[in-house]
Amino acid sequence: PRATAGDARAGAEATAAAARRIAADDLDAIVYPSIGMHPLMLALGSLRLAPVQAVAWGHPVTTGLDAIDLFLSSGAMEPLGADAHYTERLVRLPGIGAPAARFAPTAPATRASFGLADDATVYVCPQSLFKLLPAYDRLYAAIAARDASAVVVFVADQSRPVTRLTHARLASAFAAAGAAPDRQLVMLPRMPSDRFQALVETADLALDAPGWSGGMTTLTALHVGTPTVTWPGPLMRGRHTAAMLRQIGRDDLVADGLDAYVDLAVSLGARPDERGRLQAAILARADELFGDPATVGALEDALLAACRAISREPPAS
Repeated sequence: PRATAGDARAGAEATAAAARRIAADDLDAIVYPSIGMHPLMLALGSLRLAPVQAVAWGHPVTTGLDAIDLFLSSGAMEPLGADAHYTERLVRLPGIGAPAARFAPTAPATRASFGLADDATVYVCPQSLFKLLPAYDRLYAAIAARDASAVVVFVADQSRPVTRLTHARLASAFAAAGAAPDRQLVMLPRMPSDRFQALVETADLALDAPGWSGGMTTLTALHVGTPTVTWPGPLMRGRHTAAMLRQIGRDDLVADGLDAYVDLAVSLGARPDERGRLQAAILARADELFGDPATVGALEDALLAACRAISREPPAS
């Protein structure tokens, strides 16, 4: 038999109540979209509530939990030797390793609605601020220093102290590089998802965060055709965007180092015709990233295999 899913339920519950309800469902397998981003998921993931328990790459690091058996990843994102990075058994699924849903269309927006000038070259770094490692602040600063028309846009964190400290750190790097942080560094307030998608669509280029790559943010950019520059890191969490770009044939947006990243971004920033060509090419193949049936089938096969492995009876003597 193939795998089947039960009914969907919604609602906030305390950890003990949620654990009792899940255990009472007598499931064969549980898949957590992520563990590590929410206290409830971390608490539940530490319990043995089903014979087979797996986690997807919503939080792209090992859980370190004895109760999680499988880490469901993307084969295209994992580097060589990646099995050693996980306490779970690593399962390399095809494509991006997750059946991503398509985004709903949004109403058109103008740059003016975000306080951005029409004649600026807008580079948006749409990642959560906690992904911006200090070692790479100079990358964004170098782009601004080399492109006098550049405006580099970030989106605030839900924590005001994090936003304030990150802005101060970036402003210092911009000034040290000879850029103008008061004009070229923009920190926009947090916004609803449809507004965020409109922001990414109005940008000339999206800048991936080295070291901790975009997931949903990159899918958002590619869904609307915004060319996205990336530099893949040595670990899976820094290789999401590169895998997505390669899946749609855009290896030309994958840099092989910090200097190459800056060169590529600045070069594309100066060439609107090339950006238009890239946007058309991305839009022509973006659907390949969404709803991939091969990913769904491989996930089903992995769960069924794990369930069968633990249910085998010992050979008769």
